[in-house]
Amino acid sequence: MRKLFISMAIVTIGCFVAADASALAGDRINDLIKTGDDFVNQDRVPEAIALYLQAVRAEPASSIAHQRLGRAYAMTAKLNESVDELRAAINLDPTLIQAHVDLGWVYGLRHQFRSAVNEERAALALEPSNTSALMDLGVALTAQEDYDNAKSAFTRAINLDPANVAGHLNMASLLGRQGDYQHSAEFYRRALAMDIDNPSALIGLGTALGKLGDRQGELRAFRAAAGVAPENAIAHGKLAWALYRAGDWAGALFEGVAANGLRLQQSSSNFLSSLLTAWAALFIVFGILFGIVFSGSRFKAQPGENVAKSFFLVFYKEKPGRFVVTDRRLVFVPEAFSQWFGATRLSLDLVDIESFHSTSSPIGGGHLAILATNGSVYHFSMPVLVLEPLMVELKKLRLTGGPEIPIDVEEKAKAAGAAAVDATAASVTSTEKSLFADEQEDVELVEILHIEPTDPASPLPSEPTVAEPQPAKETAESDAEVETSKSEAADEASQSETTDETSKPEAVDEASKPKSD
Repeated sequence: MRKLFISMAIVTIGCFVAADASALAGDRINDLIKTGDDFVNQDRVPEAIALYLQAVRAEPASSIAHQRLGRAYAMTAKLNESVDELRAAINLDPTLIQAHVDLGWVYGLRHQFRSAVNEERAALALEPSNTSALMDLGVALTAQEDYDNAKSAFTRAINLDPANVAGHLNMASLLGRQGDYQHSAEFYRRALAMDIDNPSALIGLGTALGKLGDRQGELRAFRAAAGVAPENAIAHGKLAWALYRAGDWAGALFEGVAANGLRLQQSSSNFLSSLLTAWAALFIVFGILFGIVFSGSRFKAQPGENVAKSFFLVFYKEKPGRFVVTDRRLVFVPEAFSQWFGATRLSLDLVDIESFHSTSSPIGGGHLAILATNGSVYHFSMPVLVLEPLMVELKKLRLTGGPEIPIDVEEKAKAAGAAAVDATAASVTSTEKSLFADEQEDVELVEILHIEPTDPASPLPSEPTVAEPQPAKETAESDAEVETSKSEAADEASQSETTDETSKPEAVDEASKPKSD
């Protein structure tokens, strides 16, 4: 019997200890939640989230802890985590009204308005006088353009809480959407009567008055909004537009600059991040394309041959490729795509080269002509930035010590380059003149800042085109290539003569016809 009494005493003491421990744990969770609520009120939301997490881990079955954590997540734009926590709170306690209200609010932030309506109605079924649920319900219904039911929700919220500024603002916004600007302005005035410095109410009132044609009232409201909220870009933008319509261009310019400056300042981090990301992606894409295009222009030196340097973006017969300079020869290797279309490489031994001649211009770029000992001339084009280092490498080979390029070939090459520049300038001039009927009309159109379209009866002059010679086989000693180079020189001279006559329509028409070999 004595042992029985001892056992019962031990069990009773254990129950009291467990109850005390449970009470202590509950008190600790309540303290964490209360401190987290204080942090939220102080805008210290990240610190509040840390405390709510401690409460959830200490007591996973606490629906209040889950609800508070879900609301805090929503305040930091972690909407997915917010939905998970609020759902957990509702599963633990389906009668937790605030969890339904908060979940409907988060669904609205995610533009899931049908789900938002369902959650707010679930909250109102538990508490019909919950003004927060009525407000969120009205906003969701407005987004669905269910204006009648939205107006009913806002009306109930205002009747339950006549001092609710947000309810008056939402009702005014709804009436503005329906085009009832008179009553919209009235609700904005009611909101201002309760909060005279509310920028949203001032901006809304100015917008409604502008729709009603009250320009002075519109200006006063927007000025007041910009005054009470100097960091509000919308207020400055609205004021700029109102000043512009009132004819105050200087004031409109000032306010417009202020508005754009605030927008740029507020979104500068996102803007710069997006800009840098776009540029990085662009460079990566061009790098990949460049690598693919020139992947086929590989060069393998012969035994005992040393490569001095190679240059990309060199064109031979209008095909891009790599120009390789070695101690034995000059080699042009076309890129992969050009090889697929029949382009072949060109190899010139240094002993077979007499001299070279180069020209460059800001418009036409760089040109290189190489004269072989058999009289053949090989023409290459490239950007000026490529031509300059290439010439340095060629001069190191002492190729300029031989005889100069024959005078007829050199003069024709120079004339062809000058003719290309003249043809470009003539084309630009003729295009500009074709925009106007005559000189007198030119003056009048400039004065009224308007340009008439080009007269279809007088088409723009076209640049002369010359048929390209058929590509010759790339054997330096062949007679066929000698004849081809002479044909190219003759065609270039013909193009130079034709370009000089571009100011005459008849000459342009004749030159635009392809010549036969």
